[in-house]
Amino acid sequence: MLSSFTTICEEACREHVPLKSVANKKRLIPRDRRILMKKRGHYKNKLTKCPPPFIEAKLRKALLEIETSLIKSHAEQRKKEEIQAVNNIKDNSKFFFSYANRKSKNISAVGPLESVEGGLEGDPMKMANILKGQYDSVFSVPNPVKTVHDPAVFFNTRAISAQTPHLTEFTPETEELIEAIDAISSDSAAGPDGFHAKFLKQCKLELAVPLKLIATKSLASGIIPPNLKEGIVTPIHKGGNKGLAKNYRPVVLTSHIIKIIERVVKNHLTDHLEKTNAFNEGQHGFRKGRSCLSQLLAHQEALLEATSKGTNVDVIYLDFAKAFDKVDHGLLLHKLRGLGISGNLGKWIHTFLTGRTQKVSVQGHLSDPSDVVSGVPQGSVLGPLLFLIMIGDIDRGLRHSQATSFADDTRVKRGIATEEDVARLQEDLNHLLDWADTNNMSMNSDKFELMKYGPLHNIKGDTTYQAHQQTITPAHHVRDLGITMSADSTFSQHIINISNTAKKLTGWILRTFHTRERTCMLTLWKALVLPRLEYCCQLWSPYKKGDIVKLEALQRSFTSKIWDSQHMDYWERLRHLRLYSLQRRRERYLVIYVWKTLETLVPDVGLQINHHPRKGRLCYIRRTQATTQRVATVVHNSFTRNGARLFNAVPKAIRELTGVSTDSFKHQLDKWLASVPDEPPTPGYPSTGSNSLACHHTTREAELPGHSGGPP
Repeated sequence: MLSSFTTICEEACREHVPLKSVANKKRLIPRDRRILMKKRGHYKNKLTKCPPPFIEAKLRKALLEIETSLIKSHAEQRKKEEIQAVNNIKDNSKFFFSYANRKSKNISAVGPLESVEGGLEGDPMKMANILKGQYDSVFSVPNPVKTVHDPAVFFNTRAISAQTPHLTEFTPETEELIEAIDAISSDSAAGPDGFHAKFLKQCKLELAVPLKLIATKSLASGIIPPNLKEGIVTPIHKGGNKGLAKNYRPVVLTSHIIKIIERVVKNHLTDHLEKTNAFNEGQHGFRKGRSCLSQLLAHQEALLEATSKGTNVDVIYLDFAKAFDKVDHGLLLHKLRGLGISGNLGKWIHTFLTGRTQKVSVQGHLSDPSDVVSGVPQGSVLGPLLFLIMIGDIDRGLRHSQATSFADDTRVKRGIATEEDVARLQEDLNHLLDWADTNNMSMNSDKFELMKYGPLHNIKGDTTYQAHQQTITPAHHVRDLGITMSADSTFSQHIINISNTAKKLTGWILRTFHTRERTCMLTLWKALVLPRLEYCCQLWSPYKKGDIVKLEALQRSFTSKIWDSQHMDYWERLRHLRLYSLQRRRERYLVIYVWKTLETLVPDVGLQINHHPRKGRLCYIRRTQATTQRVATVVHNSFTRNGARLFNAVPKAIRELTGVSTDSFKHQLDKWLASVPDEPPTPGYPSTGSNSLACHHTTREAELPGHSGGPP
């Protein structure tokens, strides 16, 4: 059935889809510029023949005019290309970065790679096979006791307890296939079978019915055609020496057809696991409503709650070795059966995991094929969910500590007041190491990191932890899900780090793009720089004036380069460009996240609602009690306190919006913010007091349709 479907689609494409013609490189130069260049060569040739002085003067004048015209032509073409690239930054990021890399001096490429013999190898085919060897070496050796030889017998529903909720099979609906096609990015590359995303998306209504037949037959029989299990591995440099194959992360490119079926399976599987509460409560990765931010907020609030009571907290960060590549298929299938996955669906997942092959692609050259004996495909739709199932019982059996994870990024922590607490945390750490051995996974114990929080310095200095006979060295700063965590519970070091990163990025933008036109500059700023400056800002939003000014200076400097805003001061520029200050943006994000918490769209980390008869829905702000003033200051400015204050400062009509979409809430919030002065602290400017929304709480409520009222 799949082969017939593929043949029909290929014939339709050949008949109706025009092929893109590759232009002759000589014709890439515009005609008017080619004429000027031809004249320039002609005049230069005349100058070599020693013409009379008056003829020479005319020739040199003509050459100068030609050079001026060529410079103008180049500038116009570059401006046109820059505008085209910037306009594609969101919808077609590949086009944008392709242009940016051509103009940038830092062009990323694979290799040359160090070969087994020790020399450097630059041949694409040989580099592909070097990377193939590296990726093959990280596969785990399957546990023969857990290997599933007969999936029909293994996933027989009679072998599963009657008390366990089952998910044995389902029939995909046409609407599910259409939604799965819509989820594919338009600019994603075609897989090994050549099916392009644009073809699938533009013909989704016509293709949904045959795809439903293919998916239904595959799920009912548990059979997946071998060509849908082929993968092309694209090596992505992840940092470090570019000559070492281990520094390239494998991203597998598979067929869009199997990804569509995977997405349907994933949705049904996720619904089953959510209904049966099968997910690990401490797991925030790849789950609806959960994110790096929700993980970090929960972690930070737990730290502050303990340290404010005078208790230390020790946190050990674990490091899995190639976790996604080492998933033992047999062990994973046993865990799936334990969660009630059986019947045809169990057989289909067994087929999906086993018998896979992959080739490494380097500069269009493919390596020899490899059999994938372990792991979940990185780049697949179903892979992340299967990994969550594999790691879902990691905290089972922990008696004294708490383990939390975002995918494979796992930390274990415990409050420390006595040496007995240290011994208990060590006991649970040993349990986690045993779990890794039992589940055929390995950990890089030499990469474990230890953070010690709290005021009890004697315990900090006298305690150590070990993993595989190696002492874990305490650190002052640890990078946790992209955020620099510090032992003093502040984020000053993180602010320094992101400030330096943003400076480098803005420098790259200004070097790569010559235009200073308003729309292009703002698009580049919002798409490339702001995400770096605002990632998880609800967690680390600064309260010290120096940190606020340091971050604000980045936007102040960048916007001063915009052509029609150079003569304005920063506050005027913000109004002219219709920008929020970075401080206002962070506080806006805090208000939105508090609202999402109250609407149960994201996990609650300790906010409490208080319904006031006159003021409406408010967040109860708990009294800060801490053993030291430093800890009290950090707690006072944490998310549950600062976010609550900011939310309470919003007009009642906005606070009481419930049951509406997030976009609707943002729209009403922005209407009110437009009436609130935004004058962030800036060196050399007159002081106007605090710019925080919490200090504007006396501002009267903005008039909303059907709402009016006094101060909140």
